[in-house]
Amino acid sequence: MISVSIIERPLSIKKKIGMVFQDPSTSLNPKQTIEEIISLPLKVHMKVKNYEELRQKIKELLEKFSFLLSS
Repeated sequence: MISVSIIERPLSIKKKIGMVFQDPSTSLNPKQTIEEIISLPLKVHMKVKNYEELRQKIKELLEKFSFLLSS
């Protein structure tokens, strides 16, 4: 059994481990925009810091998965 707490694990391992939510009502916050939902993993895992770069990456992902863009 592994006795290392999640706080003590290296960041490289934490990036590979994630929670998989099965119930959409608990994993998606209806008060958040799609941009807010998509931007968090991009900021954390891809280290996107520039707002314009972030917006461009979100736009590319939405187009890739055929979401209609309103603005």
